[in-house]
Amino acid sequence: MFNIKKKLLPIVQSEIKRGWSKESIVLSIIFGCMVGIIPILGSTTILTFVLCRSFGLNQVIAQTVNYLVYPIQIFLWIPFIIFGANILNIELKFSNVDQFWEILQQQPWVFLTEIIWYQLAGVLSWALITTPICLLIYIVFKFKKTSTIRDS
Repeated sequence: MFNIKKKLLPIVQSEIKRGWSKESIVLSIIFGCMVGIIPILGSTTILTFVLCRSFGLNQVIAQTVNYLVYPIQIFLWIPFIIFGANILNIELKFSNVDQFWEILQQQPWVFLTEIIWYQLAGVLSWALITTPICLLIYIVFKFKKTSTIRDS
């Protein structure tokens, strides 16, 4: 079984020893998770890099988390698109994964012209869902009295 704690904890401890604050590490983990599941396949590494540079966050931790949540991105890609399309009242040409792949194979030009709108719908739903969740997680970590990351 894949153990995220086993992969992430040594990196976090190493970055604390290098002088990164716990708050910066928590924000890096949150950004890595949030960007790691954005429903634009192939974009997360560069987006994580840009956001970490912009906000002065830890690249190593954010990119590690980004890598670790990649399977979740794949799993949530179509549900984000469907949810966003419902919000924007966009009529999808598919209602499940099988139809999605069928359209991609049989009508690639139709798929390519439609995918831009689908991606925008997916990003909208992603932002509506992940932003409050990430803010809540940050607030919980920020105001929690006991440390969640050991300094060993």
